[in-house]
Amino acid sequence: MRRLISITALLAVGAVMLVMLFAGVFKLAALDQTAIAFAAFDAFSLPESVAATIALVLSGVEILIALTWAMDRVRRPGVQFAAIFLLALFILILTIQLRYSNPPDCACLGLLQKFQAFAADARGELKRVWWLFAIIAAGTLVQHFIGEPEQKAAPS
Repeated sequence: MRRLISITALLAVGAVMLVMLFAGVFKLAALDQTAIAFAAFDAFSLPESVAATIALVLSGVEILIALTWAMDRVRRPGVQFAAIFLLALFILILTIQLRYSNPPDCACLGLLQKFQAFAADARGELKRVWWLFAIIAAGTLVQHFIGEPEQKAAPS
């Protein structure tokens, strides 16, 4: 039973790492749009050049975390905590953005509808990130207390 729980935790964390890998790759592939999206945050007014640098670094960190988790069992616990930290930071930034974004003064040119659509999208994204956070945190705790599944030694 412990082995089954351990394998389930490993697969769950692996799925989150796969999501993180794809997120990093997609951000990197669309770096211009990612930088524009980062610069558009109301709560954090960033110049586009700074937003582009943050987007590049964040993409690299997400890819590095996912690949290191997949290739290096020894560093896996530390990498999982780095992923938990990154997800928690994303949750905090989205929460601040939702809390301190100002709706436009008028509904002209669809600005209010765009703001409301953004808020709905951000709330949906926040729910998805909370799920990823819960999955990786639970998987990490299970692995900490039960351990990772043992690899069978190859016959010599």
